[in-house]
Amino acid sequence: MITVTGAKGAAGNAGVSPERFAGSMVGGFKSACPDTFAAQGFGPAKFGDQDAYVAVASCGRVETSADKHSETTLIVTVKGSADYYTVQWAERTPATGRSTIDETKWLERLRQLQPIRVCPIVPGEPAPYQSCASRN
Repeated sequence: MITVTGAKGAAGNAGVSPERFAGSMVGGFKSACPDTFAAQGFGPAKFGDQDAYVAVASCGRVETSADKHSETTLIVTVKGSADYYTVQWAERTPATGRSTIDETKWLERLRQLQPIRVCPIVPGEPAPYQSCASRN
């Protein structure tokens, strides 16, 4: 499952960074599965001129779920001019013991999501938003 979210106005908060924003999401995983949790930061990144951070979080067994599955998510946080954005690629598998992060697999998922761009809104411009699509 691929999900895109936004946090309106969060970029104006000096206490928030792309790494901290990702860390708060990773913390949610840890609280959902403290005994089977694993995470790996892939580090700071740039998407265009936007600062970003990339991490992977995993639960070997989601304890709050009746179906007891495992879930691993690539988390990309991007700081826009006013807002923060996330792009997440999540995969579920049958429940396991402690999770491990397959770095090669998740870096390939990140490559497949490219390019990631945050573009200004052009009033009246219809999809597919040529002003953004034509950027290098």
